[in-house]
Amino acid sequence: MKPFTKIILGCVFAAGLACPGFGQITLSLSPLSDTLAVGSTESYNLNVSGLKGNVDYNGPALGGYSVAIDYNSLTAAAQSVTFGSMLNLSSDDFQSADLTTPGVISISETSFDTAAALETAQTSGFTLATITMQAVSNGTTALTIDTNPLNTSLSDENGATLDLVKVNNASLTAIPEPSMTASVLGALAMGVGAVRRRFPRLLKPAA
Repeated sequence: MKPFTKIILGCVFAAGLACPGFGQITLSLSPLSDTLAVGSTESYNLNVSGLKGNVDYNGPALGGYSVAIDYNSLTAAAQSVTFGSMLNLSSDDFQSADLTTPGVISISETSFDTAAALETAQTSGFTLATITMQAVSNGTTALTIDTNPLNTSLSDENGATLDLVKVNNASLTAIPEPSMTASVLGALAMGVGAVRRRFPRLLKPAA
């Protein structure tokens, strides 16, 4: 029996456990959730996992991708995108980040490196891009990876389409700035003081 066949059978029969990550190509956003004061920013990583890697056997290398991420533009705004290095090893590649549509982040990249170079350099999981988000108004918004194949797709080192098996989305919660909260509390305290001075009997406990 070939070694690869033994590995597969071992995963199937050993204690009823399946091979973790075998062929499970996943896109994830991290951190999964964060809370920011309005006006503050946070960086979210767009990660891929479940690839072949340079020492594993659980899938192919990544040669290109297009990913759309949806969010509520009333709560947050996408500020910038910084691409990772695993598709741009030794030559220029194609990179595109479109943040012009409110509530949508469109990211795409295509490597011009050889299949052999990508297979050798890439691990089973890595960061595709880092997205900087800003909290703009109180509330919570999901950051949702669009799984429609027209908007999100992956290709291997030879240009063949890869199946996206799973996505792990994220969220961002925006809260008032500390200075704003202090100002509101201060104004309330001043208001209570003014009422106390003007109508002392109204705030006096009943006998």
